[in-house]
Amino acid sequence: MTVQGEPVRVLSRISPEPVNASRWGNVVMWDFPRLKPTVDDPERIWTERSYLLLDVGVQLKLPHFWLDEHPGVWYVDLVKIEDEGDLIRVRDLYLDAIVPTDGRPYRMIDAEEYADAMEAGELSEADAIDGLRRWQRFLETYLHIQGQTSPEPMWRDFPPACIHEMELQMTGTTR
Repeated sequence: MTVQGEPVRVLSRISPEPVNASRWGNVVMWDFPRLKPTVDDPERIWTERSYLLLDVGVQLKLPHFWLDEHPGVWYVDLVKIEDEGDLIRVRDLYLDAIVPTDGRPYRMIDAEEYADAMEAGELSEADAIDGLRRWQRFLETYLHIQGQTSPEPMWRDFPPACIHEMELQMTGTTR
């Protein structure tokens, strides 16, 4: 048995047209077909699932182009979300993190793109300030553990339990 969340549409830079999605409280999920050619199948299509965490304004995904070489490594984008009810607009705000779930530390990337966008006027001061505050909230809520002293990183809540709960509800599975 599958369960449906609240139907919404998501518009982002990946697609010129809104894609169908489901909202489950704080999480919005959608699938997007991507071309992932192989030697044997140059027309291979891979479905990439993306999630939005509305409370902190980040988009998470397991990128289709590195799943074979890096399973369990998440890509997290800082985004600006404009929630218009049944349409959610998502704008990439440059700052990203690569988050492995195998004990390696996360890496923040593209801070220079964030700074370049601010300098060029492509990112307003208000959006930049809000973005940095939300990014810190994401790090504190989902990754950082206060007082962690072990050399092996452990994440506070990553991948986020709210995504796992949504996936369980979608399939009708209970813990």
